[in-house]
Amino acid sequence: MSYFQQPTTDLTKGESLCLCNPFPVKGMIMIMTMMMMMLLLLRMMMMMLLMMMMLLMMMMMMTMMMMMMMMMMMIIMMMMMITSFSSSTLDIVLYLPFRN
Repeated sequence: MSYFQQPTTDLTKGESLCLCNPFPVKGMIMIMTMMMMMLLLLRMMMMMLLMMMMLLMMMMMMTMMMMMMMMMMMIIMMMMMITSFSSSTLDIVLYLPFRN
């Protein structure tokens, strides 16, 4: 009779196990997807910040040497953005000449 008097939300009983058993796998998958999305968002935010910094530097310093340096830095940043955004496209671009 003591088993029926206790509430069914007791964790020591068997019926709660069937509810809690598939939860850790789903939780792990959810956490992994959230981590991947956060990493993508962080990468996009970093690239946007870098572009804004480059534009500010270009606006402030208008000498020829600084313009040349900024153009070089912009090209390097674009290369870094392409490489960090997707490595699969970089692999395709690198391996296309060596297919023959």
